[in-house]
Amino acid sequence: MDPNNFLLREKKYAKTKIAVMNEFITRLQTQRFHDISIKDVCDQVEVSEATFYNYFPQKVDLIIYFKQLFAIKTIWLVQKKGHQLGAVDQIHLLFSIIAEEMPGSNMFYEFISICVGEHFRHEALEISIAERYYAFSECPGIEDIPAMTFEIYLLQIIVQAVKEKSINTKLKAEEILIGLMAILVGIPMTIEEEDFECLGKHYKKQLAVYLKGVNNK
Repeated sequence: MDPNNFLLREKKYAKTKIAVMNEFITRLQTQRFHDISIKDVCDQVEVSEATFYNYFPQKVDLIIYFKQLFAIKTIWLVQKKGHQLGAVDQIHLLFSIIAEEMPGSNMFYEFISICVGEHFRHEALEISIAERYYAFSECPGIEDIPAMTFEIYLLQIIVQAVKEKSINTKLKAEEILIGLMAILVGIPMTIEEEDFECLGKHYKKQLAVYLKGVNNK
């Protein structure tokens, strides 16, 4: 990605949007979602509240936007580190990277609380190349990663694993996905907050148990 190819308007839009999101996510690591003041975020980033709502019509849209960017970077990392791995190893790698990249326990708990409270499910947002650059300038090639949710990406890997016969089961790929998503969301919810730094180890253990059970179906 060469930022010189971006129009001035594209640069300004992307830089401002990423700056607003980063400031909000930084606060969300220590504060409750509903306690974060949009005015304070705007003052820190030096934009008007009108500009904020132009980017994010609802406060919850910030969370959706962050989740999409988080998914894009995670998928980029999986493809970079695991392009020679089999599908099952890619599943393990995906969970390991999520554990490493997750901003922190408070961020995760607030995110889950928002998802449950808002009852939202959404399709992947389209993220511009300029937005990807200013969010992840250190990630060459990330502009080629298709925008998708973790659910869709995991489903693709599961289908690949079944084709490789590294997962031998009579279960449908969608049924296996439900179990993997339960691990992804459920494990951080059940461990102690002070044990959150060991999230990767918990994921690894539970994935081994679950995938062994799946293969015995």
